[in-house]
Parts: sequence; C-alpha cells; structure tokens
Amino acid sequence: MSTNATKTCPECSAINVSADLFCKECGSSLVSVSGGYQQTAAFIPVSSDQTGTIAIAPISEPSVYQPVHAYTGAYEPIEESPRGAVLGWIAATIMLVLIGFFVWAVVFSDATRDQILGIF
Repeated sequence: MSTNATKTCPECSAINVSADLFCKECGSSLVSVSGGYQQTAAFIPVSSDQTGTIAIAPISEPSVYQPVHAYTGAYEPIEESPRGAVLGWIAATIMLVLIGFFVWAVVFSDATRDQILGIF
C-alpha cells in the first residue's frame, strides 16, 4: 500500500492525501457524491455545486421562548413522596415493640410482670 497516494481538489486544485475527505486548502469535499452514495436517514449527499454554508432555520418560531427546566448548575431536588417517612415510622415502631418484648422477658422479674398484668 502506497502512503504517497494523493488526490487533487476539484475546486482549488490543491494536492491532498488520498485518505482526506476535505481539501486542506479550501475545505471542499473530496468525496464524489456520484460514487455510489445513497441517501439515508443519517446522510444526504450534497451535489458539488452546493459548496457554501447552509443555515438551518426553524419552520416556525415561537413568540416567547420559555425553557421547561433551565439548567442552573445546582442540584434541584424533586418533590419527595411520603413513602420514606411512612417506612421509617413503621421500622421505628417495630424496633420499639422488639425492645419492649426484650425488656418484658429479660429485665422484669416474675413479680414485676405479675403486678403489671394485675392492673389489666
């Protein structure tokens, strides 16, 4: 494979490397559109007479532009659901019941438990 292969620009006649897609002098395309390229969703071949810059304008401009969420660079928390608080209260209640059973079974003596049950 020869590394000295070159292409001549059809617009300015500058010498370019054969792997170049655009001319290093004028920037025009060195790839021929008629070389079997097909129009796809990602690529639309442009004819050689369209060498200028193409400006794309919106079809219809809105009268007032209001972004949905402007990026401020700061974290904006979303509204939290009460599910976390409810689960926290349930966990705390279960822990208190378990501690109560432990105290009832281990810490209180039989006499103290009988006195407490006598109230009810």
